Amino acid sequence: TKSALEALTSAEGPEEFDAAWKRVVENFEVLADRAETALELRKAVLELGVRGHLVGSRADDDGVPDFVTADESPFPLPSQWRWGRLECLASDIVDCLHATPRYTGSGLPAIRTADVIPGRMLIDRARLLDEDQLRDRIRRLEPKEGDIFYSREGERLGIAACVPAGARVCLSQRMMHIRVRSPLVPQFVMWAMTSRFVYGQAVGDTGGSTSPHINMKDIRRFLVPIPPPRHQKRIVVKVEQLMKICDDLEAKLRRAEDR
Repeated sequence: TKSALEALTSAEGPEEFDAAWKRVVENFEVLADRAETALELRKAVLELGVRGHLVGSRADDDGVPDFVTADESPFPLPSQWRWGRLECLASDIVDCLHATPRYTGSGLPAIRTADVIPGRMLIDRARLLDEDQLRDRIRRLEPKEGDIFYSREGERLGIAACVPAGARVCLSQRMMHIRVRSPLVPQFVMWAMTSRFVYGQAVGDTGGSTSPHINMKDIRRFLVPIPPPRHQKRIVVKVEQLMKICDDLEAKLRRAEDR
């Protein structure tokens, strides 16, 4: 399974990608034989998305904004794409307060590393803060729909999720808050930051520590591949469709294991 998915995500040209994809499709029932396989499939989906393999470009795609700039090119991108540093892509990058919250039995959610999974904020799990503490924690930047929360420390390092519509939340410890510049699509940047490529940058910056911690300076320098905004939207739709398939597959395999 690992070999087949690595061949898929590391393909350097259309012919190589088509051959790897055919291999996965023809052997899907063999590859997806355990619930844990869904995790590898999710990683492959993200890698394909951020490399431009899931959805093709169109003639009417708008251009990439001029503020998307970088001085490096880790691998070739499709035409019309550009590399961008996170500090160029975001209007705001805010760290959490370095003080332990005083959680209460009622109030508003403070999002911890335990409260995010790739692409989703688990608000129902979050510990609560009173109104005074929440105001203090959103003083520098009040979260709004589409803002990205990113885990920058600990065992759950490198997970990104967007603030959902209608949610009033704040950062707890070990988290940071990113607001993407318009016209970029926040959900695309979120998925890109969760991809294996960006995660590799995060892990590399921790130096192999058993208690990983990424400095804000290093996070600002993350390289992210950026397609035109319309292309970003199509990739987000496709990634979310495939993530739903992976969720259903994992649930099915776990039910089979239970039986």
